[in-house]
Amino acid sequence: MKAILFFLVLMLSASIVINSQNLVAVQNGGDPTFYAEVKDAVTAAISGDTIYIPGGTYEDIIINKKLHLVGVGHHPDSTSVTNMSQMSGSIALITGADGGSITGLKICNLVFGTSIENQSINNYIITRCWIGGLSLGKSSPGTSNNISIIENF
Repeated sequence: MKAILFFLVLMLSASIVINSQNLVAVQNGGDPTFYAEVKDAVTAAISGDTIYIPGGTYEDIIINKKLHLVGVGHHPDSTSVTNMSQMSGSIALITGADGGSITGLKICNLVFGTSIENQSINNYIITRCWIGGLSLGKSSPGTSNNISIIENF
């Protein structure tokens, strides 16, 4: 009987672990708020928030406010437990994203501006990311200044 009870508890625990999901946390001073997708977290966040992105693969996002995105990293050796934080599409930075930052993400395509004219992004820092592609959108006559891309792969 004890063996059957132990087995049932073990199976229940395993199913909880398998069905658990990583949640994206948005932090602004007080208590964090959690979301299933990065896109939803970016939409709900206010300027100055930090968004913590767990291991997993996420869709395209457009950032138009000062946000700080923090992933768990991208290197297979250091993310074997959590998996890497990966943006499967693109991260587009547009006017309003000034003063933000991104760290610890695998980014398939990083876009400054979009097909919309007059996009300006200033004082932005990207560190410790894997960047597959870097695109400069149609920004004429907009300008971008002080973009730092440091220790990236």
